[in-house]
This record gives sequence, structure tokens and C-alpha cells, in this order.
Amino acid sequence: MGIEEIKYRRGKFSVDRYEFEKGGEGDTVVLDFVNDPLQGFQVPAKSLLIINHGGGAGHNYLYYRVSEDGDGWDKVSTILPDRTEEYPSSDGQVISQIMLWSSNPNLQVSLRATPGIWTLTELRQYLPSPAPTVEAKILGTEDKWGALLTQV
Repeated sequence: MGIEEIKYRRGKFSVDRYEFEKGGEGDTVVLDFVNDPLQGFQVPAKSLLIINHGGGAGHNYLYYRVSEDGDGWDKVSTILPDRTEEYPSSDGQVISQIMLWSSNPNLQVSLRATPGIWTLTELRQYLPSPAPTVEAKILGTEDKWGALLTQV
């Protein structure tokens, strides 16, 4: 199969008002935009919007880290309650995975990601690299995310 024949999913990766049960680093969720069996694109996301709805009992800080290649993580970033963070496709960043956790229980978060448009040159650069992996267990739940969750 030549690179010109490769297809990737062009829909939207969507999470609506996921609610953290416990909060803290023990309630960490990882989403894989490349390999998720229900919503994965087969390529990294080129745009990402994260919404912290707050709603928990406490500071309602949402913490996250992104991974471009699935092997390493950027530094921790924080989104204050009722705020958003956006990675537009125009900034040139690609995101394979995102790790999320909250400062407290009951915080709600929504997320939208898209694969953007991949050129053949970009596909050639991305595809030879090893597939991103996360050492984690699959929870096998679809009730809140609409996708399988991976918890570390």
C-alpha cells in the first residue's frame, strides 16, 4: 500500500462534560487521538479545544499535558474554571495524546479535537515513526467520553 492510499478519519474527537470522580493525580485520564478505537484519527490531532466547566467542590483547576509523539509529555499546564485553552490548526502543533486531571472531585471538562488536513509530505514524516503507546489499562467505558478511556 503506497502512502497516497492512506486514509485517516476526518471527523471530530469529542468529549462532553466528563466529570472527574476523585480529582487529584490518582484520577488521571489519557486520551489517544491516534489510536482510540472509536474516535481515533490514525494521525495526531492538529487542533484542540479544552473547556474547564468547573462545577466541583474546590479550586476547580484542570491540569493537562500533551504529547506530540506519544513518547514524551510537555510540561503541566493549568486551565482555570470557566476558561478554555485552544490549539488552533494554524499553529503547526500536532497532538497524539492528552493527559488530564483535576484539582478536586466533580470538575467537568469538555474537549474537541480534529485531525486537520494532512499533506502527503506530513504523512510520510509521521508514518515511519513507531506507533505511540501508553503503558496503561483500558477501562472499557464509553458512558461519559464517547470513547474508550485510558487511565494511568
